[in-house]
Amino acid sequence: MDAERLVLQSIIDRCEDGADGYDCFREGDAYRVRLWGNLPLAWAANLTLHASALGIEIVSGDAARIGGARWAAVFRVRAADPRAGPGRHDFLHMARRAARFLPRLAEPEIQITLEDAPEGANVVVARVTGKDVIGLLGETLRRFEALSLRPCGFSLRAKDNQVDDRFWLERVWSR
Repeated sequence: MDAERLVLQSIIDRCEDGADGYDCFREGDAYRVRLWGNLPLAWAANLTLHASALGIEIVSGDAARIGGARWAAVFRVRAADPRAGPGRHDFLHMARRAARFLPRLAEPEIQITLEDAPEGANVVVARVTGKDVIGLLGETLRRFEALSLRPCGFSLRAKDNQVDDRFWLERVWSR
């Protein structure tokens, strides 16, 4: 189990206590951001768009919905410019605030494949691989939403400008 998954497991209890919050601390050449609490449906896209606008790259991360709108998440982030100082930003506020401008990406160079879900599971597992670009997570989530799929967890990995992300998605039934 990698570091993000271990840290994620460690903050799930904090999330279940009912408190909302985040912390951010330096870890080598990057920062570790932990986030927990009630978050809007578009929180992950909000967070990545605001971070991108500040020159902060999400290198890796894991998130899990604990129940209802409660989430626990951990990300490893890096600033393109050391003066961007990720430790100075309120990541919980960024996750809760919709971006004013949602840029449309040119057709991203990615592949989305569906993987076998565990027997009897009500989720679809999607793997996203390809070239990493700013706003890719927001665009990927937008595509899932168009298919009436909502994430209940995800695992993000970027290396050498390539992503290898997994999303656990549940169908949103309209009435």
